[in-house]
Amino acid sequence: LAWTLLSMPFTAWRNRRERLRRARLTEGLDALERGDWSTAEKTLLRAAEDDEVAGLARVNAARAAASRGEAALARQHLDALPDTHAATRAVAIGELALAHNRPDEALVALDAPAAQPLPSRGLALRAQALAALGRAGDAYGLLGALRKQQASI
Repeated sequence: LAWTLLSMPFTAWRNRRERLRRARLTEGLDALERGDWSTAEKTLLRAAEDDEVAGLARVNAARAAASRGEAALARQHLDALPDTHAATRAVAIGELALAHNRPDEALVALDAPAAQPLPSRGLALRAQALAALGRAGDAYGLLGALRKQQASI
């Protein structure tokens, strides 16, 4: 009973922090969905201060910046992702680069050793980048891996 009483304030503080973290992330994703790019970016960057949701928050903050037309700022947000999110960073950079017709940059990001093995989305983006660079034979070679992962392009 004494331990429970002594630990109650700490438990309440931890629960409050978790609620705030979820609220920031939810608010940022909601603003992103509404098209309120600057609010979404600011809120998601605040949410990214928490290590548990840093990857998701930073990638979506980068999407908000890219939607505002600030590709360089979006790239900065993605470069700030920790190495534990290397595959996520590679996929997001690949999407951003392909959206701006830079398949060579997308291929460099997706071929980074830290990002291997690529998830399904990464393989699909890699195939698109290779096809855009005129390397259809290499892109065709990825179809087996995409089929194995049951991915769609």
